[in-house]
Amino acid sequence: MGAVLNLIKDNILVFGIVLGLLLGCLMPDPGLLLKKLQAGPLFIGLIFFCQGMAFKPNEAPGGRELVRLVIWGLILSQVLGPLAGLAGAHLLPLGTEEGIGLILMCSMAPTLVSGAVLAERAGGDWAAAIILAVGLNLIAVLTIPLNLGWLLGQSVQIDAMGLLFKLVALVLVPALVGHGLGRAWPGGVVSLAGVLKYVPVVGIATLVYMSVASNNEALLAMEPEVFLLLLAAALFAHLLLLVMGYAVARRPMGLPPRSARSLAIVCSEKTLPLAVAVWTLALADQYPLSLMAAIVFHPTQVVVDGIIAAWWVKRPV
Repeated sequence: MGAVLNLIKDNILVFGIVLGLLLGCLMPDPGLLLKKLQAGPLFIGLIFFCQGMAFKPNEAPGGRELVRLVIWGLILSQVLGPLAGLAGAHLLPLGTEEGIGLILMCSMAPTLVSGAVLAERAGGDWAAAIILAVGLNLIAVLTIPLNLGWLLGQSVQIDAMGLLFKLVALVLVPALVGHGLGRAWPGGVVSLAGVLKYVPVVGIATLVYMSVASNNEALLAMEPEVFLLLLAAALFAHLLLLVMGYAVARRPMGLPPRSARSLAIVCSEKTLPLAVAVWTLALADQYPLSLMAAIVFHPTQVVVDGIIAAWWVKRPV
């Protein structure tokens, strides 16, 4: 029994994500209620509040390291990401709509929440993860329409100010408030270490649960062959970007291991809410089934990165 508990403790984020996936498929109603009550922003704010409280500013990248981090992160996420989706659509026997959906998802900005949490759980640099997640989401307002126009011939409009407001309200403000409280109350950071560690895990698992619950019917109605093909395509694109991101960050870019881990995880992940918004604007009428690729891609990347983070954190930096 002790060995099982230790296994769960060492891989708590993976177990939380898998539990969220299973509950989303088997018991979607509470997740739908949470979504109806708009609990998502509350969990996102709580996650970044806890991470901001535990943040140590002396560990943040700066100078040339920061420039290399942002440049390679931008190239990986917004140039090579769409190309990875295009390659997966051509190499795997995907249908037209599934291929379009894969390209759509791979053109998105990084996830705001799961990437930062998973990067930290992998022994990465949390400050680097936040800089990449927030910065690339802002830049993606310009790059997503360009990428989709180039790859799919679609003209897409995105609410730039709305996105900026959400980033500030849900990420920046809670993180700054948490960090301010942590600096004013250092003893609290020590005494609440367990809470600050596990609240983000619960938050991520709950957000996965809500996401899967809201797409429960579409996932369960999908043909097994189509699901397996989309799963393979998601794994191909995500792992290609993750491996390439870390390898280039370490060698040509010369980034330290912790920053490289954060970059690899954050910049290989793609956000589902933005994909749904862009799909609604540009693809829903002509390619309604293209959203399935994004729905499969999102939980797949979180589960895979949870497993990688549990393995990575045990390896020396």
